[in-house]
Amino acid sequence: MPMTSSPSTADRILEASLKLFNEHGFRNVPALKIAMYLGISPGHLAYHFKSKNDIVMAVFPQLEKEVREAKVPGGPFLPSEAVQHQINVYRTLWRYRFFFNALTQLLPEEPELTERFVVLQESVVGAMRDLFDELIAQGYMRPVEPNSTQMMGRCCWMVWLSWLRFEHIAHPRNEEPDDKAIYDGIALNSTIVGPYFSPQFSAMMEAELRKALPGSLEKPPRSARPKAVKRAKGSAAATPAAVTGAAPHPKRKRTAASRS
Repeated sequence: MPMTSSPSTADRILEASLKLFNEHGFRNVPALKIAMYLGISPGHLAYHFKSKNDIVMAVFPQLEKEVREAKVPGGPFLPSEAVQHQINVYRTLWRYRFFFNALTQLLPEEPELTERFVVLQESVVGAMRDLFDELIAQGYMRPVEPNSTQMMGRCCWMVWLSWLRFEHIAHPRNEEPDDKAIYDGIALNSTIVGPYFSPQFSAMMEAELRKALPGSLEKPPRSARPKAVKRAKGSAAATPAAVTGAAPHPKRKRTAASRS
């Protein structure tokens, strides 16, 4: 049988740090706790990484690689690919949630990290812009006016990061987000992009989502549950059709029999 090499000490430190940072938060995990978790001395840890920031700098290239790989390839694509793209993004963000939830703490201390993160962020927004432009070209989406697909891509990125914080507060120890959590995040993004999709594309996306996330069928996603909304006098009622782009059901006419 071929021999498999065991992970190096540096790799073990990175994996353990990722786990502990995700569970407890970057600021709440001293280097001593990482060393104790691994059963090594603090000096041995410092031999490989002089500080926790050095650990983050070593983790970031892998984060960067996985986020870039989660993007949809260019050119025409199927609804199933668009669905898988979003699922991949949510799962990747969750794997590195400590980093995204500590951006305001980490970036001011590391100018190089800030520069690399901004480049990655703009790459993701640009990929979303290209995705929307391709959907418009394929007739699955109407033009985004008066704003732009660039701005819509930025909004999607901001929703992803907000979803991450929301879910982390609710489920800090989950190693993976469940199907309902991912569906909920996609539903949040759909409130932004859904009104621009054609009814045909919306229906295909929903069907693919249900296949890809079977656990979401147990009950409606939290963000999609209807809530009563107080309307101003003379304003139109908000309906699911207004969000999804689906045609509203025709109103029934009351007959003499129904009034009796």
